[in-house]
Amino acid sequence: GGDLDLGGVPALNAVVVAGLSTEAPAPQCWCFDLCSSSNANAYWAASRGVHVHNRSSPWLRYFAAVYSDAQVPIPFPLHRVNYFYHGVRQWYGLFSAVHNPFRPCDLPAPSERSSVPPCAQSDCAAWHAPLSPSGEAASRAHHKASTVVTVAKDLMIGMSAEYRRAQGLPDFRGLPATRLENHDELVRWIKSGVPLADGGPGGGGGWVEVHRANAFDRGMFQEMIEEGVETTHNHGQHFKTFWNGKERSYESYTGCFHSAVVGSGTFVYVGEAYTAANTKWLTSTPNNSSTAQDARMHGVKSNRDSGVVPTTVLNLRGGSLDVILAGPPCASRKVRLGTCPPAQILRTGWRAQQPCACNESWDHLNCVGLRAP
Repeated sequence: GGDLDLGGVPALNAVVVAGLSTEAPAPQCWCFDLCSSSNANAYWAASRGVHVHNRSSPWLRYFAAVYSDAQVPIPFPLHRVNYFYHGVRQWYGLFSAVHNPFRPCDLPAPSERSSVPPCAQSDCAAWHAPLSPSGEAASRAHHKASTVVTVAKDLMIGMSAEYRRAQGLPDFRGLPATRLENHDELVRWIKSGVPLADGGPGGGGGWVEVHRANAFDRGMFQEMIEEGVETTHNHGQHFKTFWNGKERSYESYTGCFHSAVVGSGTFVYVGEAYTAANTKWLTSTPNNSSTAQDARMHGVKSNRDSGVVPTTVLNLRGGSLDVILAGPPCASRKVRLGTCPPAQILRTGWRAQQPCACNESWDHLNCVGLRAP
């Protein structure tokens, strides 16, 4: 189980470890490979409309770990999830008794893909039980007509290990994940707003589930992108700087950028008055990267008149929707933003009801706190 003392702030797996610390280690093998388009679409088809009704299902144990929440709802809306952590050593270092069924992908490097074997059919049976075999079979039989999701690459994999080392940047650290992008889902979010935490404070509480990659000093992007700092530079202007004796491109923006997902277990606060109607949209057409760049260049200020945290949701290249926080405490800071936004706007728990302790040394936003191996 390990040390769970976080100075009063619970670790991501504190609830899970407390209940599972006496159980045998989980099998370290995979049942689902979401790294390729065909496999991802087969899984997506099989999970459409699916809810998990069995409290003893391994799906519930997985999501209890992700959300640090032993009481994720029954029936659990599996069909809503589009973000999945990989079953790597780091996962089992945190959740030794919780089986992760998702195969590691080739990136980020160094990959553990080749070292994780497929599970025996008996180990996968309970994972497949709530899924729709007919949906999966139809997707595989009509692959070209059924390519409704793509496997996201942007914001997820970072630079290669070779590039990082050449630039004096650290290797990838954290829990790698796969994000599946679906056009119809993005259109729904654009029209109706991104989904809020279920039953949080104020009936959703203004907490949006997100993913975030450190754009500054962890090697997730070729450029060094400074976010959240009030700067005298023209927003979006490119500079050259030196990092560990290496010249790198440098950009600076006042806003703080996140991508809306379901399945990360990390939430940021956008205000209890948040709706699609009172949010400034910079685009309504998927795959319009120019508006995302425009947002970075000019700094995003919206929702100020409604008195809530300024937020803009927009489309970003690759098909993700950015949740941009354009005011304090996230933006206009004296200290640049790396992996972790300010603690007061971060939460975990299925209903965003628990505090989140983020570990800054990881490449992706997280709630693993001080327990990260």
